[in-house]
Amino acid sequence: MTFKISAILISIFSMLSSCSESYDISKESFSTPMIIAHRGGKVDFPENTILSFEKALEAGVDAIEMDVQVSKDNIPVLYHPNNLNRWTNGTGKVEEYTLAELKKLNAAWNYDEENGYPYRKQPQEIPTLREALHAIPVNRLIMLDMKSLPAAVLVQSIAAVLEEYNAWERVVFYSTSEEHHEALKIWPKARMFETREITRKRLLEYKINGVFWEPGKPASWVGYELRRDFDINEVLTLGLGNPPITITLWDKMLVKSIKNESCSPKIVLMGINTGEDYERAAELGGDAVLTDAPFLLINERKAFLNKKAE
Repeated sequence: MTFKISAILISIFSMLSSCSESYDISKESFSTPMIIAHRGGKVDFPENTILSFEKALEAGVDAIEMDVQVSKDNIPVLYHPNNLNRWTNGTGKVEEYTLAELKKLNAAWNYDEENGYPYRKQPQEIPTLREALHAIPVNRLIMLDMKSLPAAVLVQSIAAVLEEYNAWERVVFYSTSEEHHEALKIWPKARMFETREITRKRLLEYKINGVFWEPGKPASWVGYELRRDFDINEVLTLGLGNPPITITLWDKMLVKSIKNESCSPKIVLMGINTGEDYERAAELGGDAVLTDAPFLLINERKAFLNKKAE
């Protein structure tokens, strides 16, 4: 029987984005992975709201990740899914409404059902990227996850704001879509993560075949989940078997190999929501973790540092 991982069947031929200087988040030297609040930390507060950003920063996170879409009048706003009814008291898509219309919605309308939707009495606006830049200190990195398409429209709207505020050095771009990466190439100031597809290929190639792919041009940021669910296609006489499997993708040797590339890219381990996983990320040598639960991880980092000091 032959086992095949569908993600590896595609030939590895793409080049990584050009190397650029890593962002100096602060003068502090991090002895443990930085904590990036994913969408501001949706476990603790309504995601992609100024409230979640401010509370995560008060707790002590090192960076904020947020999802960016564009309104009907080409204003970059912060919201994750493509349907407004997931979190708000509206319907349809972000791109179907002007900013003025979006501002009438409560971005936390459907948050925390178990506790009776507390933010229906404490409404939260869908924020703009401009508002986020004002709310987040300049010494805290902003990770922009680009969501809406077409990519050129979204990228142009983001670039206009970053130009206006001279804020390119404050942000690093991430997307699961190759289209966004292509659209950003006309902006030389833009610093991007390695594309998710390339990262996935290189991690699986290493994990499954034990081969470390040394690309021609290293990225300045590389990010992927600590572990990830995959479907394995098993070729059988009577057809295909398709059993799911969870793979832990990183180990110390892989992290070391990536960091040995010419500009030592920052490695962000995603989906880190427990103290155990935070310790694992630290042991692996990760530079940062992306978490939905920043309050928990801030406390876990303190405990981890105390344990190291004993």
